[in-house]
Amino acid sequence: MKKIFILFLIFNFIFAKTIVVDDDYSTGFFGHDTCEDGDAKYNNIKDALNDADDGDTIRICPGTYNEDNPLEISKDNLVIESTTSNPNDVNVSAKNDDDLFTTNGVYHLVFKGITLKNDNDNKTAFYIQRKAVNWNISNIIVNSKGNGLYFNQDLKDSNLTEINGSSEDTFIYIKYPENLLI
Repeated sequence: MKKIFILFLIFNFIFAKTIVVDDDYSTGFFGHDTCEDGDAKYNNIKDALNDADDGDTIRICPGTYNEDNPLEISKDNLVIESTTSNPNDVNVSAKNDDDLFTTNGVYHLVFKGITLKNDNDNKTAFYIQRKAVNWNISNIIVNSKGNGLYFNQDLKDSNLTEINGSSEDTFIYIKYPENLLI
């Protein structure tokens, strides 16, 4: 079983792609390129998440992203990070009356260097519906009129560090924590 898992990891890293998101990106004759090169380029996070495969990296350029939410994270071994590591440079907000980021549970997620803003009452900036294992959420700012980070099931073998901000409801809720660094 270990050999199969190791082969799976190697396969993911060999074929993983880097997706770059830049709110100024456009194609065409007078188009604007992204802040750095990547295997795929988008001007919104939702399209990047839809294109992502297990093991990919999504790098987000400085800018303001008013996203058609919810933004569903559905791939394992995914990295979502700003290109500058400064959460003040990348601001993601909810366009619709829904949670901003959601997931039904994924394994091995890295999420760092981003500001999340959700102005929707009783909604969550980052809603995790199922078990989450081996997550590293760091250096983020969360401002929400509802919940901040809401783990509705297990959060296991994970790190939550340098998380700042505010919420009008629960800032961080973890239903079943196990082996965490906070």
